[in-house]
Amino acid sequence: MAPSSELPPPPTSALGYGMRSESSVGRRLGETEAWTGEPGSQAGSDLATMNTGRGRAAQTTSEEVQEERTRRLRDKLGLLPREGQSKVRDEAAEAFMTIFETFLTSFEAGEEDEEWGRRVYMRQLARLRPDEGALLEVEFGHILEHDERAAQALVENYLRLEPYMARAARRAQERAQGSSGEVFVGLQGVPGAQGIRELRSDRIGQLSSVRGTVTRTSEVRPELVQGMFRCGECGTEVGPVEQQFRYTEPSVCDSPLCQNRMQWTLVANRSQFADWQRVRLQEDAAEIPAGSMPRSLDIIVRGALVERVKPGDRARFAGALVAVPDGNTGVIAVAQPGDARDAAYRLAFVACHAQAAGTADAPLTQSERAEVAELAEGGAQTYARLVQSVAPTVFGHEDVKRGLLLQMLGGVHKQTREGMRLRGDINVCVVGDPGTAKSQFLKYVAGLLPRAV
Repeated sequence: MAPSSELPPPPTSALGYGMRSESSVGRRLGETEAWTGEPGSQAGSDLATMNTGRGRAAQTTSEEVQEERTRRLRDKLGLLPREGQSKVRDEAAEAFMTIFETFLTSFEAGEEDEEWGRRVYMRQLARLRPDEGALLEVEFGHILEHDERAAQALVENYLRLEPYMARAARRAQERAQGSSGEVFVGLQGVPGAQGIRELRSDRIGQLSSVRGTVTRTSEVRPELVQGMFRCGECGTEVGPVEQQFRYTEPSVCDSPLCQNRMQWTLVANRSQFADWQRVRLQEDAAEIPAGSMPRSLDIIVRGALVERVKPGDRARFAGALVAVPDGNTGVIAVAQPGDARDAAYRLAFVACHAQAAGTADAPLTQSERAEVAELAEGGAQTYARLVQSVAPTVFGHEDVKRGLLLQMLGGVHKQTREGMRLRGDINVCVVGDPGTAKSQFLKYVAGLLPRAV
């Protein structure tokens, strides 16, 4: 057979890769050896290269198919951005974060310090312990002085901007200490304290200030802030998942071959917790309209704000209104796909600042000191003057006034010779016919000492 100058092209498969049958390969190999006379000639080398390429092509095909299957599955589950989609960025909030960080690092007020000069917030950040729950107290008037537009944006979009404020505080703390931890930003001096009746749903998410009397506080409990979850089917850890006023699990597993949406286990040692406390705030007696019942509002305090107020304190809180599902109404919604599962909501208040309005630590003025000294020199008449000062608008009822006075002032703990223990505080029950000023006595005591009623 006359040698050919080139081998005929191999047949191609539907995938476009070169493929030959075993007999065809043997026949061509024999022809090549007869032509060259050497088994290791250039033609034999080309054939070996062709066979190696066939194996690589098959391997590449398998990997491409698997990659395509994975990509389609992840795209179906919404784990990959589709064409034309990108990650959502809140550019306005990021711009505010930059402004707020500049404010923390450069604003000057108060006395001068050797290390930080008059940069009051850098000095405060340098003294914060990098522990969970550190509180940075920021004066709202300082933000207004630094950038009026930023202050207005903060008032109108507080809940939206609050996470960015915390991030800016952590970055400023890292510049002050070289390291950073969890920092809560508290805003004090928020103007326009409102009563509970004045709060409406149009104020949800905005920076507000509310005043009232604390009637109840819960115990301090741990709150799940960011949770790490383990998939119950494949074991993949998913998170962190931010919690928003209710226990929230991941929507779908991150594993491309797992479609779990229901079975999750909380990984507690990798989750983030914070202290929280519920405070029950009731409107002041002077703000209750005639014939109306007092209204109350749940205040949620977190981190360093817990245990700052106690029942009976007149307090003022700064923060934002939120709408939370009301589980006490007995209303059950029909759980249809795409429908809201909670049919009823109630208002609550997430506080970033808490301040008791008590005056026990306020210094006495000169005139008050003179009045106290004069009262102390009255001798036996002092007790009579104190009795007359109880509910002065009510005529008579001296015995009732004495009992109320002793209840408000309290006594001392005593123990008799027989071992009987007598407590210093007493309880008073006022019983009488209609029109005998029982309600006036009650309102007077509640206005003077809210914790006494």
